[in-house]
Amino acid sequence: MRSAAVLRIIDASTAVESAALNAADEILPRLIARTLPHLPDVYAWHDPQGTYRLVSPQITALLGWRPSELLGRNPYEFVHPDDEPAVRRRMHEPMLRGATVKSRLRLRHRDGHWVWIDFVGVPLYADGGGRTITGLLTMSRDVSAEVEAHGALEERSSHLALVQDLAGIAWFTLHLRTRQLTHNEVFVELTGHAFSRLRSLLALRWLVLRPDRPWLRRLIADLRRAQPGQPCRAQLRLQQPGGLQRWVRLSLAWRRAAPATTGTDALVLDGALIDIDELVRTREQTRRWVRHEEEARQRERLQIAAALHDEVGQILTGLRWQIEAAQRCLAQQAPACGVADPTPDWLRAIDEAHQRLRDLARRLRPTAAALGLAGAVEQVVQEYRERWLHGLAVHLRLEPDLPEPEPWRASLITGMLRECLNNVARHARAHRVEVTLRRGASGWLTLEVADDGVGLEPARAGGGRRLGLVSLQERARTLKGRLHLDTAPGRGTRIRLDAPLHPQDDEPIP
Repeated sequence: MRSAAVLRIIDASTAVESAALNAADEILPRLIARTLPHLPDVYAWHDPQGTYRLVSPQITALLGWRPSELLGRNPYEFVHPDDEPAVRRRMHEPMLRGATVKSRLRLRHRDGHWVWIDFVGVPLYADGGGRTITGLLTMSRDVSAEVEAHGALEERSSHLALVQDLAGIAWFTLHLRTRQLTHNEVFVELTGHAFSRLRSLLALRWLVLRPDRPWLRRLIADLRRAQPGQPCRAQLRLQQPGGLQRWVRLSLAWRRAAPATTGTDALVLDGALIDIDELVRTREQTRRWVRHEEEARQRERLQIAAALHDEVGQILTGLRWQIEAAQRCLAQQAPACGVADPTPDWLRAIDEAHQRLRDLARRLRPTAAALGLAGAVEQVVQEYRERWLHGLAVHLRLEPDLPEPEPWRASLITGMLRECLNNVARHARAHRVEVTLRRGASGWLTLEVADDGVGLEPARAGGGRRLGLVSLQERARTLKGRLHLDTAPGRGTRIRLDAPLHPQDDEPIP
């Protein structure tokens, strides 16, 4: 009689455990099937070795494969050979150590061509302590058009540099004592005017569009403080005949003419005008496109966060109710048989999964829009302090009453802070990190991240081989700001972003 009771309890326990595992296994498929098909991203679930275990249907549009054809295969079969070492070193291995990674790489389409994708990956944990990684969750997005547009922009920039090398530059020389101006034909084509005399350097101002004349006055002030032969530069718009406007880069330098040339020790001003109208307008179009993409990305993140909370959260809640019902059933039979009740462990696992789900949904929500820039910076620093910068002295300095930029600009600045802290966590081997957000000169915002780590060789830092730094420079240009990098081996790294709060639409990108 006692053995029959024990068998019934074991059968009931096994049934409950099987139902719990089946329900847990259905979480990710339901997430993909119910909440994500309308989004353009591809979501995949891998085992720790990278093998596909589950793939969202969007993979067909991205790579031409059906999800069922990828199950059991490894993504390394499709990675471009030139990208594979970096994928292993910078993505797969860090994820197995518990890091969230993002990168850009090429995957082979079914028909053989290569597709550029942006990749984000996070590890999945089994135990409540978060130490055993049982799988990897990845998100991929097609950015081939973006890469192509960036390549086209670089090609235009290279073409402009070639034109300059071929002397397609408007140059002029102004003898300040005689007020004699000499110039080439390109000067006439660019300005629409030919001059034989100018009363003074300030007479150049009427060539410049009125809103940009303060830039010219600032340039002249810099020129008066400069050493002989030291160039001073500014970007401004010229007013051409007929009302046409054109962006140019103006460079000025002064020198003393030799007495044998002029008969006296006279001052001579050398200048050059470079036509950058197409470059400025292309960059402005890119900036508007990035702004649109950033706003769209924030909307998508909100949709995903809501889907996680509403859909998956409900599944976990229902699963908890089922386990609680099984617990009540077992409570009536288990004591008589001396069988341990496993349901408390299941409930703790469900609660842990629910908490991780809430944390993920909270991280997906755009914090800059909800908390403001200062609040978002504080939250990001706290997140990295708790998760990835253990053992480091992390200091945050926030200037009070900072003005608030537009939400999309605040989001970009927050993303740059994450990139800087990622570099510290992965490469710096630092003991101390200091993050500062303050009001800079001329009402600009200044974000600075400094560490006392191993630093970088100047050639490596500026050579364009580090994708993180390239990404920071591109975002700084999008903000119409400036990125400053100060680093040396053994002296740590200091990265400073200076960005205007509300740049004018007609203000050039540096």
